[in-house]
Amino acid sequence: MIIRKDCIHQRIKINTKSNHAGQKSPMTEIEPYLGGLNIKLSSMCMPITSSQGLKLANLLIAGTSNKEKVIAWKKKNCAAFRVNGNKKLGKGYWLAFLRRNRHLIRGKK
Repeated sequence: MIIRKDCIHQRIKINTKSNHAGQKSPMTEIEPYLGGLNIKLSSMCMPITSSQGLKLANLLIAGTSNKEKVIAWKKKNCAAFRVNGNKKLGKGYWLAFLRRNRHLIRGKK
């Protein structure tokens, strides 16, 4: 009897809570609020650009414990942060945010 590799992976997935195997974003507590703001602004015919979304995200965490979590996460996981020390969220975060929330938010190209 031969058991296929994908069968084993499927059975493992059934017993897990999430298919996500990567690192957890330190912004998970803020993202529902950020997504809601994004949806509300677009319903008022005021969609935001990527740069505006990043500014909004950085303003939401400024002066909070989440900012410290972001900095700690960047120190641990981001080689570019260790080189230049940029403490703000960047374009990579925004693209990942849109990808994680693509069921709610639609980007326009």
